Amino acid sequence: MGTTPGDRGRFPGFDIMGQAAHWDSRTRELVERRLGPPPAPRFFTRDEEAVCRPLLDLLLAQEREPKVPVFEMIDDRLA
Repeated sequence: MGTTPGDRGRFPGFDIMGQAAHWDSRTRELVERRLGPPPAPRFFTRDEEAVCRPLLDLLLAQEREPKVPVFEMIDDRLA
């Protein structure tokens, strides 16, 4: 079941993947990619990632899993 970042769901018990049969192929691909493992960084080095990821978590108050993949979004945009 998909859970919101910080485990603060607005709709307890709702499973987003239960709706997959109603999506087009592009939507399904995007949602499944976001729920899967994060890709390896393409822009940042591993040393930069080690600093950037905790800084983003601190700035965005992401204390627990699941977290919004902000680092991956930034890395993808910059790559």
